[in-house]
Amino acid sequence: MAERAHKLGLLFAGALALTQPAHAETAAETAAAWGLLGTWSLDCGLPPSGGNGYMSYVAVSGGRLVHERDFGGWRDANEVLRVTLGVGGIDLTVYFLASAQTRQITVAKGPDGRVRATSESLVNSNEFAISDGKFTATGTDTPWQMRCR
Repeated sequence: MAERAHKLGLLFAGALALTQPAHAETAAETAAAWGLLGTWSLDCGLPPSGGNGYMSYVAVSGGRLVHERDFGGWRDANEVLRVTLGVGGIDLTVYFLASAQTRQITVAKGPDGRVRATSESLVNSNEFAISDGKFTATGTDTPWQMRCR
């Protein structure tokens, strides 16, 4: 009986090992594989401004990812805590230091390579700034951004 239990245990452990990834990708590796790294804007020919923000996703030491925003008059850099690939695109969990908020953001990629936010909400809340690709405050579609660099 003990030998059979031991064999079953080994079989179970082997099956479990086959379902686990060989290594966990870092946030930066996942973002790079999806094509998110770089700087994105509505119009790369114009400087950063309130109406033409530049969003950058930057790989930093230790496989970490930073979400930088440049709106001309102000800039910030925020840690991306988690990155996962989802059905709708790439899901980012970002901690915004200035507001002390953690937000879940989904970014979708179009067939032409442009990206746009399709969802943004406070983590553990039903408070959405963007839902189904629309700003909840106005109902307008979120704009597509092109890669600047």
